[in-house]
Amino acid sequence: MKLGNFYIKLEGSRFSVDQKYSFLLRSRFICNFLERAVLRKLDVEVGDFSQVCIVFRESDFREPFVNAARILCIDVPFDARRHNDLSGKSEFGEFYCAGIAAAVERLKQGHRDGFPSKQIIMGLEKLRELGFDNSWIHQTKLLKSFGARADLRCELSVDCFKLILIVKRGEGIVFERLIFETEPDENAFEYRIGNIKCVNGVLSVSDRKLNKPFVELCLSEIGAMGSGDES
Repeated sequence: MKLGNFYIKLEGSRFSVDQKYSFLLRSRFICNFLERAVLRKLDVEVGDFSQVCIVFRESDFREPFVNAARILCIDVPFDARRHNDLSGKSEFGEFYCAGIAAAVERLKQGHRDGFPSKQIIMGLEKLRELGFDNSWIHQTKLLKSFGARADLRCELSVDCFKLILIVKRGEGIVFERLIFETEPDENAFEYRIGNIKCVNGVLSVSDRKLNKPFVELCLSEIGAMGSGDES
């Protein structure tokens, strides 16, 4: 099977549902990066699972196993006191990196063939080099008659997801605006982002959930002049 999804979660009866959900959300910026920058680029078979879930627990550690949903589950120790003192993306990033590295080491000891341990560790190092900044260009549209380009930039952090519209002419940015912000959960944003369109000189980005634009921008108002339609 191809390995696609990567999750981190917290387990333990003393933790509330809200605490577990908050833990999951805060880890998505690093899991999303591994999915996009590492797993989707791999062409390897990993055996009997298609997802990985790293389970932070305080006790009752289990050997790595594949559940009925074909998810490889790997338990790692959870230090609640240290976690509660974390602040900012770098501290959270290092905390999650340590947990992922511990999970990878457990798999090495178990001699599980095919697991891309090296690539995952390299992915963590890359994210660390980026200052734990998980951002990417989701969509680009050339506005040829305006001599411009529109980009949709996504930023996923410990606290939130942001969608930013950027219009460039040459190497210069002539417009930049945050057009959507929500919790850091792909289920809350991926399905909502529609296409960039330009009709009669008006640039828009659609919100699929509300069936209306996140933003409408008259290009002439930001100094971009052209013939009109680029849809």
